[in-house]
Amino acid sequence: MQSIGLKGLGQDSPIDGAAAIAALHVAQDLLSDAAKPLDKVLVASLVQKWLMDRLITNKVNVTSGSQAEQFVLLADGSYNPQPGSTSRLSLSDGAYTLKYKDATTLYFDAAGNIATWVAPSRVTASFTGPHLCDPAPLSSPTATTHRTAAPNTRLLPTRTELAASIPENLASGPQSELEFNATMVLREWRAGRLKNP
Repeated sequence: MQSIGLKGLGQDSPIDGAAAIAALHVAQDLLSDAAKPLDKVLVASLVQKWLMDRLITNKVNVTSGSQAEQFVLLADGSYNPQPGSTSRLSLSDGAYTLKYKDATTLYFDAAGNIATWVAPSRVTASFTGPHLCDPAPLSSPTATTHRTAAPNTRLLPTRTELAASIPENLASGPQSELEFNATMVLREWRAGRLKNP
């Protein structure tokens, strides 16, 4: 989670700036009293502190390969996606869940690494136990099946049975582009044409 004040002020979306707009109107109303009574000044200060708290650690980036999506934390605890995105991010018990418009769902662990990927067809890939990739943790479910999705990721040759289980699960799913890609990767891998750099 990062801080980006301009997003919280509505730089990209009025939804992102709703809390700031409300806080500024309340503070302006309280401070418009020419007598400036202490109670109104104190409440206006608390409103401004509340606003500042909304502008700190208010952004989450989800990176998959070379693509990134940005989500802004709203006052109600939900996350607003960047303009043009239909993805939904939620936080529960310290772990994020990202749901795409096609119902593909990514579950992340508390450290922010992907833990489980669930396709709309209910095909599931879990990324637990020993890391399948080195040197970076998995950042996308395609990191083990497509070398182009994570160019700095190398498959570990000593744990091929673990690395093969993910594309095998995907290849056994319903007929789709994902199933076809997984089948082709497995075929090339087993033929010895996919090598570690």
